[in-house]
Amino acid sequence: MANPEKDARTPQKLTKRVIEALYPESQAYVLWDTEIRGFGIRVLPSGTMTFVLKYVLHGRQAWVNLGRFREVTVDQARKLAKTHRGSIAQGEAPVPIQSTPKASPNVSDLIARFLEDHVEAKRAEGTQRGYRRILTQCVEPVLGKMLVREVTSAEISHLHNKMKATPRQANLALSILRKMFKCAELWNLRPPMTNPCIGIERYPETKRERYLSLNELLALGEVLDECQRDSTEPLSALLGIRLLLLTGARHNEVMKLRWRQVDLDGMVLKLASTEHKSGTKTGGKLITLNEEAIKVLKAVQRILGNPYVFPGKKVGGYFVGLQNVWERIRERVDAREAVAVKARTKKSQDALSIKDVRIHDLRHTFASHAVINGADIKMVATLLGHVQLSSAHRYAHLSQEARRQSSNVVGGVIGPLITRKVQA
Repeated sequence: MANPEKDARTPQKLTKRVIEALYPESQAYVLWDTEIRGFGIRVLPSGTMTFVLKYVLHGRQAWVNLGRFREVTVDQARKLAKTHRGSIAQGEAPVPIQSTPKASPNVSDLIARFLEDHVEAKRAEGTQRGYRRILTQCVEPVLGKMLVREVTSAEISHLHNKMKATPRQANLALSILRKMFKCAELWNLRPPMTNPCIGIERYPETKRERYLSLNELLALGEVLDECQRDSTEPLSALLGIRLLLLTGARHNEVMKLRWRQVDLDGMVLKLASTEHKSGTKTGGKLITLNEEAIKVLKAVQRILGNPYVFPGKKVGGYFVGLQNVWERIRERVDAREAVAVKARTKKSQDALSIKDVRIHDLRHTFASHAVINGADIKMVATLLGHVQLSSAHRYAHLSQEARRQSSNVVGGVIGPLITRKVQA
């Protein structure tokens, strides 16, 4: 059977229909044309698609952008590629064809360029979504029409103050803006050393320390069992939630997990540097599997032709929509507990509630119970995958067997509460 991950990038004649069928992935890729050498379309994780021409001149490889898809038609891009190929054949480097830039770009223009040239090129997929949300929903409505060169600290301070009800988000917006205006200086859109974000004081933030107690885990486990028995929620989501709790892995590391990353014999998940959040800084990552996590993975039914452990509705794709499932499960836990408490006492405020527990708090839950059960901070950091594979020798005293033992301790505490209905 053909590999769908490879087939998606097999060179073919570029047409409007072919391009419209493309979809973004976690990393940028290029689909090459079969008729013009070096002509292709680059697809960014954001979904932006740009026609490109790769060529070699005087022994050096170079690229030229031919325009964005829909702003430039396939035929127009193809003609440009042929024209540039003619110049290259004459030994001349092609000159990029660009629209006339605005003499005085506004902040909306800067946001668009910052997202494409910096964020999409240098930040992970999840970080890109966060940057885009802050800039388009919080910054652009307030500053979008202002000229980049005229933005002062007063405007940034005003925006920061408008967001004071959510201090963490306000500080994140400030950090993003500081980087964006630094780029504006590098792109000669503002004079050097005029970053309007410098000197603005951040709001103090209260660190969130939320994790599920043993009683909450027991209540959650019962609801997971009910959902699995009644088939009221997708099995991929239910098993995915269990694996998140049993490994301390991040949301995308689990829900986008591929079978080639799973080593059941070695009892680890193996993620390359491009397959996890901090890979550009820390390299590859090993996630230790305890016996309860192994039980969950063995309960998954593989689907022929689908490389993902937790398949979704889309053929060959992974499960999406875990947040919606998690919200329904939280509500079901709370409702179930409220009924149980009402049967015992009229003090419904005694009922436990997990409505404030985020998916990321499942990772906190794993780490917290590891500490509660005797693991030191270095061990917890290792279990969470904060150690670069190439630097693992620095932690020789934390052998894989020691990590597995600590992971098994946590699995032994959490597992029986949430995996009663999981059959390996």
